[in-house]
Formats: sequence, C-alpha cells, structure tokens
Amino acid sequence: MNLAIAQVNPTVGDLGGNRALVEQAADKARAAGADIVVLPELVLTGYPPMDLLERDGFVRDQLKELKALEAASRDIVIVLGAVLGETQNRPTALQNAAVVLAGGKWVGHRAQPSVSYTPLTLPTAHPAIIPGDREPLKNTNTTLKRRQ
Repeated sequence: MNLAIAQVNPTVGDLGGNRALVEQAADKARAAGADIVVLPELVLTGYPPMDLLERDGFVRDQLKELKALEAASRDIVIVLGAVLGETQNRPTALQNAAVVLAGGKWVGHRAQPSVSYTPLTLPTAHPAIIPGDREPLKNTNTTLKRRQ
C-alpha cells in the first residue's frame, strides 16, 4: 500500500478553495500511485479558524465541502482534518477530527482525544472544541483495496 502525505497551504476561511487544494492533492497522489493521501489538521477551514468557528453557518458550510469531497475518494482514500459537530450531549460543541473518505463516501472519523489550552497550542484551542474519546475510528466499515 502506497501512502502520500500532502503538504498544502490552506487559507483560513476559504472553504471552497481549500476543498480544491484537497482535490488537487488527491489527484496528484493518485497519479503518483498512492492508495491513501493524508492531509493536514483543519485543512478545510484553514489553520487556525479561531472566531470563524463562531460564525453562523461556517461549520455547516465546511461540512458541505467535506461532503463534496466524497466523490474525490472513489479511487484513493483521503484522510483529512475537519471540524465536526457534537450532536448528542453537547449540541453546540465542536470536535477537531481526522475524517476518512473512501469509495466515494465518508467511512469514519476520529476526534482529537485531548485539547490543551497552553500558550503553545492556543491557536487550535477554541473554547467550543471539546476532546474526543480514545476509541478507534468511528463508522469504519470499509476494506481498503490495493491497486494493481
């Protein structure tokens, strides 16, 4: 299995432009023979999103861009960072997560297990972001196939 690590330079707040960067990275990785491409933390929102997370519709719009990326994962597995909403116990809380797209759909995610508020990590430590659990990826029911 061949793995590509994509170094891209997303722009904070440019959701559509950042999605295009992910699509380009996936195309380039696929053309180079990779089976999986891994992209940075919070690549869709740009890093760090800070107060944009509080803007009405920003996270929802980012999730729409994430949904649009599913098609790009038909021939290559894409692992990327995104902001996810907590839907049960804390409906307004957010999670910084790694999302796995494969076979043209979202197949799993894993939220960052801890969020620290030290001066060194302050850019990613927004009060609305809560830690995830330490369980394995959520919803992974896919088999990754090696290309011939």
